[in-house]
Amino acid sequence: MMSRGDARYRRLTAVALCAMAVMGALSSPLTRESQGRAGRVAATGYLGASNRIVATSVALTLPSPGGATRLMAAADDLYLVTPNLVLRYTLHGLPTALQFTNVMRWREDDNKVVMGQPLDLFLDGERLLILDGLGSLWSYDGPTFGRVLAPLRLQSDQGTPVAVLLHGATLLVLDPQREQIWSYVTALPGSAWDYDTVPRPLLPQPSALLSKAVRLTATATALLALCSDGAVVSIPWARPVAARLPSADAVTGLWSSPAATGMLVATGQDILALDAAGQVTQRLRPSGLDGEIIVDVAESPAGRLYVLTPTRVLLVHARVSPHPPAPSP
Repeated sequence: MMSRGDARYRRLTAVALCAMAVMGALSSPLTRESQGRAGRVAATGYLGASNRIVATSVALTLPSPGGATRLMAAADDLYLVTPNLVLRYTLHGLPTALQFTNVMRWREDDNKVVMGQPLDLFLDGERLLILDGLGSLWSYDGPTFGRVLAPLRLQSDQGTPVAVLLHGATLLVLDPQREQIWSYVTALPGSAWDYDTVPRPLLPQPSALLSKAVRLTATATALLALCSDGAVVSIPWARPVAARLPSADAVTGLWSSPAATGMLVATGQDILALDAAGQVTQRLRPSGLDGEIIVDVAESPAGRLYVLTPTRVLLVHARVSPHPPAPSP
């Protein structure tokens, strides 16, 4: 027979269990929602190193705010692409650059040569390759200021090229309209800058991942394409199959070196150093951005890091180790 104490104990236990069930029912949805929010926050950015604030100085102020879309850094020069011009700024070993010359101007030059709007640049030492909106390729020699048309054959089954890159002696042309990258070799041995040859597709099949691609760069192990939606597509040299690097961050600028295995990317107000798999090895936040986002990023042969904003080019006073050198074969 149950005593009064036992009955009272059981009633208290039952009340306690009911209270715990009610509290669990009330708190569980909130906890799950909070966990979901935390998961989404974690998924919105590159994971890895924490931000390191680094000092900057103004290398140059743009003559037309918001006009520059592309930045290249040579040994002692900076090149900028605007909708109508390719501008050259010289440094003379100083941190502040001076505008030196207009490399190319849209429409017509003094010799009545028609040029399209500049779309993309590729820097090979002191020589600059410029692709314009008419599908013409121009070669500009920095030391002599000489500019010549580099013959480039476009076939009827090709779309409009938007970016170029040299990989050794091979010219690669980005064609998002056909979702393909075309490979050119020089017409004759030793005839650099003459691509009047039939192109070959780099990919065995077109890839929809390239439909929004706007820029090319390369590492020792892969060809990289930056897309207008902020995605980065990687195509390994050893196996030319396109794959999107994992990230939810919108990348605005991309730079790498063919001697390395990783890359630098600009996203928002940060510069990230990524390895070949897209994992963060270093994260920098340049000071002095004044709320502006980074449009592009470039490193000079001497290792000086520059960032392009809508109004300025900033020199970043930090040595970045974005990627280890490629292993020796």
